[in-house]
Amino acid sequence: MNERSNANVNAVLVADRTLYAAVSDRIVAYSIADPIRPKLTCEAHTRGAPYLLARTNGALFVMEVFHEGEELSVFTHAGETLTESVRIHVADFVSGFPRDMRADGNDLIVADIYRGLYTIDISNAEHPLLREGVMVPGLQSVHHSGTMLFAGSDHGDVISFTRSGDGWKPGVSLSVVEGCVESLAFENGTLCAAFGRYGSHGYTGFSGIAFLECDAASMRERSRIELDRNAMGVHIKDGVAAVLLQEWGHEWYDTASGVRMYDIADPDTPLLLGTYERKAKFEHWNIAWPYAYVADRMFGVRIIDLSDPKSPREVAEVPVPGLSG
Repeated sequence: MNERSNANVNAVLVADRTLYAAVSDRIVAYSIADPIRPKLTCEAHTRGAPYLLARTNGALFVMEVFHEGEELSVFTHAGETLTESVRIHVADFVSGFPRDMRADGNDLIVADIYRGLYTIDISNAEHPLLREGVMVPGLQSVHHSGTMLFAGSDHGDVISFTRSGDGWKPGVSLSVVEGCVESLAFENGTLCAAFGRYGSHGYTGFSGIAFLECDAASMRERSRIELDRNAMGVHIKDGVAAVLLQEWGHEWYDTASGVRMYDIADPDTPLLLGTYERKAKFEHWNIAWPYAYVADRMFGVRIIDLSDPKSPREVAEVPVPGLSG
């Protein structure tokens, strides 16, 4: 994969031994029975550009954007067939702009830049129902961990939520730094927030990662690291934080992306363990430990082995239909 294409890979999802890639006008599915040798099984065209993916209860939920607004489509995936079964115009639910989406049993949890946090009841995938949400403007990302949920905004706020009936109740919040919270990860009381310079309101200044001490009643910053690129994703496993990096504002052939690994056993003094760098445009990732499946915007999906935090390394490229190879 070494030629530029007009198609883009916007997002990836790993679920049920399957890798899904959201390309400019389609969803592509691969079997990952062998996690570093994905096998293309099927693809399905979408009406708009897919940019958010979630899977639960045997259904694949795809958020798409096109000139008339956002739509949520529901696909069934059986063997080598991926079929759209339902399509819903998001404005019929709520007037907003979804920025992140997570599956939680019978719910889709949505972070919306204009409408805040809300859930969609998908117990009947053919007839999704909007549940009452929480109005928190500027939400950009969401992370679910047990009975806790965390959301980040495009102006640097991190907010905790706790389960309340069928929805979520706001807990505590912290204005960390002026920046866009692109991703969140939580383990053993430590929340890592990944920041990018550019939010919905343009240039916001800070790019890097911040480490917070969190529980249901309190939140405080322990440390932060400013980086020379946008931090687009973060994942924590056994006291090690993996951070996905993307340089902003350059052509695809002159853009530096990569992964940095940090020991966060002491969140006050995180230690850099290892790095992986390459010329690429990393947009998004999904982790099926120890492998990171990374959406490289122009070239497809790259698989990075994170098992040795001192030496993360690329182990495979995954061709994507519609991209030049």
